[in-house]
Amino acid sequence: MILGRRPTRHGVTAAVDRLALVQAMVADEEGLVADECEIRRGGASYTIDTVREFGERFPGATLHLLIGRDLVEGFATWHEAWKIGRLVRMVVLDRPGYSSPLPQGWTSLAVPQVDVSSTEVRDALLAGRDVGDSVAPAVLREIRVRGLYQSAVLS
Repeated sequence: MILGRRPTRHGVTAAVDRLALVQAMVADEEGLVADECEIRRGGASYTIDTVREFGERFPGATLHLLIGRDLVEGFATWHEAWKIGRLVRMVVLDRPGYSSPLPQGWTSLAVPQVDVSSTEVRDALLAGRDVGDSVAPAVLREIRVRGLYQSAVLS
C-alpha cells in the first residue's frame, strides 16, 4: 500500500510519484501489487483506516501488517494503535541499528538487510552519484522519467 498523506510528515515525494515507484518495483513480482487505497481515500492517512478497509475488502482473511523494527518503540503512539493490534498480525522486519524487543504476539521476519536508507538514496541522487547498487533498474528509470530527486543543476 502506498501511504497517502501522513499528518506527522511534510516535504515527502508526492503520493502519485511514490505509487509509480512502487508499481515499477513490484511489476515483475508475482503476488505483489501496489495498492492505492490511501491515495484514493485522500486526507490524512492513518493505518487503522487502511486496516479496516482491507478487512472489508477481504472478509475472513488474516491480515498482516509489516513494519520496520525502527517503528516498534513508537507504535503505541500511532492513531488507535491498540485497535490495529487486534485486527492484524504484527510482523516486524529487522533494520540495521535497531534491536527493540517485540511486544507479545508480534513476529520477527528475517530478511536480507539492506544497509541503505531512502534518505541516503535521495541524497545520492541529488548529488548526482550512482545508486545502481541500491535501486532496482525499473525504479531508477521511473525516478528519471519523473525527474525526481534532481538538483536544479542536474535538471
